[in-house]
Amino acid sequence: MKERLVLRHKWALGDTVLLTGLVRDIHRAYPDRFEIKVETHWSPVWVNNPYVTTFKDEVKTRRVEISWADAIRQNSYAVVKGERVKKHILAWYHYDFEKRTGIHIPVTDPRPDLHLTPTERQPILTGNYWVILSGGKLDMTVKHWHAHRAQEVVDRLKELGITCVQVGATHENHIHPPLKNTINLIGKTENVRDLWNIILHSQGVICGVTGAMHIAAAFEKPCVVYAGGREEPWFEAYTNEYTAFGPEANKVKVEHKFLHTLGQLPCCDIQGCWKKRTVPIDAADLNKKVHTLCRMPVKLEGKAAVPACQDLITVDQVIEAVMSYSQNPDFKKYTITHIKEDNVEVKRELSEPPKEQKPYQAIYPREYIQLKEEGVSRKLEIMDDPIIGGKLTVFVLCYGNHTDIAQKCLSSLLKTVPSDRLDIRVATNQASPDTIQYLKSLPITKLYINSENRYKYPVMREVLRDKQCPIKTNYFLWLDDDTWVINPNWIQDLCQNIISMHDMRYRMYGTLMYHDLAMYNRQGYDPRGWFRKANWYTGKDFRVKSGQQEAPNGSIVDFAVGYCWAMATHLIEEADIPDRRLEHNGGDITIGEQVHQAGYLIRNWNRGKKLITCPTRLQGGRRGFSQRFPWDYDAKN
Repeated sequence: MKERLVLRHKWALGDTVLLTGLVRDIHRAYPDRFEIKVETHWSPVWVNNPYVTTFKDEVKTRRVEISWADAIRQNSYAVVKGERVKKHILAWYHYDFEKRTGIHIPVTDPRPDLHLTPTERQPILTGNYWVILSGGKLDMTVKHWHAHRAQEVVDRLKELGITCVQVGATHENHIHPPLKNTINLIGKTENVRDLWNIILHSQGVICGVTGAMHIAAAFEKPCVVYAGGREEPWFEAYTNEYTAFGPEANKVKVEHKFLHTLGQLPCCDIQGCWKKRTVPIDAADLNKKVHTLCRMPVKLEGKAAVPACQDLITVDQVIEAVMSYSQNPDFKKYTITHIKEDNVEVKRELSEPPKEQKPYQAIYPREYIQLKEEGVSRKLEIMDDPIIGGKLTVFVLCYGNHTDIAQKCLSSLLKTVPSDRLDIRVATNQASPDTIQYLKSLPITKLYINSENRYKYPVMREVLRDKQCPIKTNYFLWLDDDTWVINPNWIQDLCQNIISMHDMRYRMYGTLMYHDLAMYNRQGYDPRGWFRKANWYTGKDFRVKSGQQEAPNGSIVDFAVGYCWAMATHLIEEADIPDRRLEHNGGDITIGEQVHQAGYLIRNWNRGKKLITCPTRLQGGRRGFSQRFPWDYDAKN
């Protein structure tokens, strides 16, 4: 009795198409050993496939979950006998199967294995046409090329006697801006086998890294792929350049023109970036998925944003790649006599009724409309809570001839929050004329210019108490200039924390740490005395290490690290912040104790610098003065 295998892989259409290569090669390697059943999406892919069967799962049935997810983590290198080896995505299925089962399955043909019946092979269209996809899924917009450049490709090919047939799905998460001068089959190939037929009888395919390129490879059709820099070329390209299908595979008969930009940009200099979206579309892109956003989006005036790696791909490159096939003697079979004016004739009807595009699926850019009209305004509504009051004051202290640092900090603020939601005030210490000029160009409420390099906390005390320009917001944020926003959702996160923790007497927010004053006890000296002499000291005991409990022998001060913190404005006077004795160091620790003595708590916010970050000392942080803490015994002696 044959061994029973169930191969499970529930990903996209292209992924399911790729799995057919593994199923074929298992049977070629072990023709009489296995019965194979598959559990995937896109069940039409398996119709007429001679290598799959159905059976009732039993105890002896072996289930194998197939995945290529490790390829992302390993930059498309498999580890074979301790060495890194380039693997094509099709070969990765075989590699993953071997890792999970111990059974070696070599790639034979470097292409998927698709089977149409004789009836299904009868052409739907005939003539001199190429298939084009100019859009794609909304979860992977980094794969999208400029729609206006796709239109120019279509127009120029038309002049050369080649008609383009535009295809694309109308599923909820797809967008395909219709192109003029094409045969529009968007939503008309819902039966993927119709799509196979149209690709089979075409001269070739123009698309991004998507299922259509794998279908083209299965039928050994030319394909021009505008790939950009998201993925390594050896992982996706159907070429013989990288030997990524393995030593036992046949050569690729019809190599694809894979237009990649690896090595041309810092974000894809030696490997693909594997990002997902070019610009934010929904709330998740602004918080937990912010790391998956393109680092270098390009926005042409009046056009949708595309990644810089896609922007590098020109219309001429695509046209030249398409025409290289027709000019190659090996592809004379693809030159078809014109049938009529548009070179294409419908021979038979599609097998399923068409599904019309919804209006938003035909208009680029959906993401801008959604983000501008719905997303930003809706997300910032949280600032209208009475506890916040609709606006936040932000103080930034800029030091020295570092215009680039000031730009990085302030531009990150203004890119993530509308200026009418922020009251920005900037103080400078010995700043260069270039920095001053830059700051004057910003929507700043007030600019404080100090020609000399003053200590941090005297400057802070003055700007927080500016009687000519008093703070009018319920909360303010303090930033050192070498900080910058890395999560566009930072202000929503901060406001949510302030609102939810208000009734529990939290009034300060930042990266929470603690400082033990006991380390300064020596020769009868008690560093707590420095704090107890302050006019803001109310007699509360310091805390002990465990549980933040107050005790007569306590020596712990909880504080928010000084590079970035937010505070209720009323504490400035109520707790006399910052202490008038402070100069440059120890202020964040002192402010922490001032908050404690006033009877309030500090909320651990921006943990791990996930929202707003700054460099470490080794990375160039903490510039300027450096002092001992004022309660340090050595500072007194």
